Amino acid sequence: MITSRQRLLATIAGEPVDRIPVAPFIHSNYVHAVWSSAAVDLVEKTAELYRDFGFDMIHRNCTPAYDDLLLEGENWTCQVELEQLGGNDTNRHYIIRTPEGELRQTIGTRWISKWECEVAPVDYLIKSEADLALLEKYQPPVGEIDGEIIRRAARVVGEDGVVAPWINGVFNTVAYSYRPLGEVSLDPLLQPEFYDRMMRHFLGRCVAIARQFIAAGADFLSIGVNMASGKLFDGSFIEAYVLPYEMEFFAALREAGGATIAHNCGHASRLLPLYARLGTTIYESLTPPPHGDTRIEDAVRVLGPEVTLMGGLDQIDLLRHGSPAQVEQAVSQIMQAVHSRCRYILGTSDYLLDETPPENLRALARAGHEMGVF
Repeated sequence: MITSRQRLLATIAGEPVDRIPVAPFIHSNYVHAVWSSAAVDLVEKTAELYRDFGFDMIHRNCTPAYDDLLLEGENWTCQVELEQLGGNDTNRHYIIRTPEGELRQTIGTRWISKWECEVAPVDYLIKSEADLALLEKYQPPVGEIDGEIIRRAARVVGEDGVVAPWINGVFNTVAYSYRPLGEVSLDPLLQPEFYDRMMRHFLGRCVAIARQFIAAGADFLSIGVNMASGKLFDGSFIEAYVLPYEMEFFAALREAGGATIAHNCGHASRLLPLYARLGTTIYESLTPPPHGDTRIEDAVRVLGPEVTLMGGLDQIDLLRHGSPAQVEQAVSQIMQAVHSRCRYILGTSDYLLDETPPENLRALARAGHEMGVF
C-alpha cells in the first residue's frame, strides 16, 4: 500500500498515484485551538491532527527560531527592550550599535484571536540609504541555526508525509521585515541602485538561511511570495523588479538540493505567467474570489504540467460556515477542473482558521479520497 509520503512525492514527480493527495494547510493557530492550549507540542500535535482527519501531511509547524538581527560581532551589538502593552500585546525595541551609528527597529506582537497573533515591524529598520550602508558594512554573516525542530518533525512525520518549514522570499523579506511596503514599491523607480543593493543584501542572507534548513532535512521550503501581490502591482512591475531576485533565490535552493512551495494566498491571476518561470516545485494557494482572483482552470492552463499545483478550496467562508455537503460539492468542482492534470494536491487557499468545524474537515478528507481517484 502506498504511503502518504510516497503519494505526495510521486504526485510531484508526475508519476501515477492511487489518488490525489489531500493536504490542507494546518497552521499553529488551529492546533492550539483544537487543544485549547498555548502549551501544546506543535510538532507532535500537528502530526496528530493530520492523521486524525486522514490527510496527507505537509507539516509546516517546524520552522527553526532564528533572528537575523540578534547577532554578535566585533562591530555589531544588538540590545532588545520589551514593552508590555494591553493584554498580551508587546513591542520589542531593537537597538543595534555599530562604529558608525545606530540602527533601530520595533517589532509589534498583536493578538488578533485567542490563538493567533501578528508579528511585524511597527518601526522599520531601513529608513534611509545610510541605514542600508550600515547593514552592508557591519551586519555579521548569518549565524548557525539549530535545525533540530526540522529533524524532529521529520522523525514524527515518517512515512505519513513531508516537512516544509517557512522562509520568506526576497521581496517578502524586505517588505515585511525591514522597510515599509509602500517605500519598497517606490524604491526601484526612484532610487534603483539603492533598491538593487538592498535586495541583493537580503537575497544572500535568505539563501544562507534556507541552505541550513535544507541541510537539516527539510523536504520542501514553504516560501512566501505574496507581498508582491497582483492586487497591488501589475505584471510588468513584478517582472522587472521582483522576479529576477526570486528566480535567483529559487535557483540557489535547487542547486542546494532543495524543493520549494511558492505561496501566494491572495490576488495572483495576472502573475501566473511569471510564477511559471519561477522554478518552483509547487505553487499554491489558487485563492478564488472574493479573497483572491485565481481560477484553477487558468492556473492549470498557464503553469503547465511541470509545476505541481496545490490549494483552491476556500477555508475562510466555505470551510468555516458551509455544510459538509457544500464542502463535498466544492471538492467535486475542483476535481473536474484538474481531472486531466497529473500534478495536483487538494488543499486550502491558506491556513485553517480557529473555528473551522471538524465535520467539514472530515467531509474534505472523505470527498478527496473518493473523488480523487482518476
